[in-house]
Amino acid sequence: MRDFGGGLVLDWLRRGRLAGEIAPLAGVVLVSPVACIEDVLAPGALKPATLLGRAVKPFLGPNGGDEKLTEKSRTIFLRMFEAGAQNKGALRALMTVPEFARLRDAALASIRQVSHAGARERVAALRAMPSPAAYFLPALLPLTEAPALVLFAEQEEAVIDAASPTRFALERAHRAYFPQSRTVRVAALPGAAPVQHASLIFHAFEFLPHLGGFYGKLRPARLRRAA
Repeated sequence: MRDFGGGLVLDWLRRGRLAGEIAPLAGVVLVSPVACIEDVLAPGALKPATLLGRAVKPFLGPNGGDEKLTEKSRTIFLRMFEAGAQNKGALRALMTVPEFARLRDAALASIRQVSHAGARERVAALRAMPSPAAYFLPALLPLTEAPALVLFAEQEEAVIDAASPTRFALERAHRAYFPQSRTVRVAALPGAAPVQHASLIFHAFEFLPHLGGFYGKLRPARLRRAA
């Protein structure tokens, strides 16, 4: 899972361990996971350092119920999509002009259809998730013995804060959470556009070797669940 979805997977695994259960997973893939509010907003910072932080911070204030905040957040996400679409070389290799037009229309429609209530609930859920550092405990780790692959992009700064506790934990101590894990920083070839946060569409050729190699090693008979 990627982004907030990766955070949901981590929290689901954590809750399972609290209940004394370990999910029967065949494997776990996390792409640029965002698992707690501190990943996008540094504690005590007066101004968000990331675009996602700029979208999230107003929902935490006294005017968090203002629907105008949702419209401003949509604008930020539209800009993030458009920024990724500037990678013309990758687009030409991946899809035709009509195909990209359909993709763009679908992505923008999804962003515009996010309701105010949905935006508030998503932020509330992220705020409620504990930092991975909070469950760095023998009683809760490892989260699973299943093979795991964690991918971060070489440029995460638009979404993930430089002091992200999730990134720190999964880059420095990933085997405490997932004993059979590998963490990779996905980078572009020399001269190519830098790989952006969770850009599985616009940087497919950079992500696919890692994903293909991981799934290729999993035994089909063990594919009970995939997270």
